[in-house]
Amino acid sequence: MRLLTDNYIDVYTGRRGVLRAVILRASRSAPFRDRVHQLNTHISSTACDCLAPFMDQVLHPRPRQAVSSGVHMVLGALNQHTVTGTLGDLQPEALRDEIARLLLGYLRGPR
Repeated sequence: MRLLTDNYIDVYTGRRGVLRAVILRASRSAPFRDRVHQLNTHISSTACDCLAPFMDQVLHPRPRQAVSSGVHMVLGALNQHTVTGTLGDLQPEALRDEIARLLLGYLRGPR
């Protein structure tokens, strides 16, 4: 899971300027926003395929849906981080751990 979230973070931090422009354009153009949604759906579907061997460890009645939704939540958090440069009062060195916890916590469900 950490490898997956680290890869997302690497892409977001490595392409911050481009991603800001994409987010801005998506906020102004419905057709472009639809293409971004298609890309996010592809990313989450690919994550589901990669995690298929581990779906039995997802404590959700619909594991594939949970992985897809969880990835969308991670991407949303990273969008927020890209636009504002922060994620609440989270220190930059804690971003990787906290994003991994976000996804793992969702997939494991409430305790």
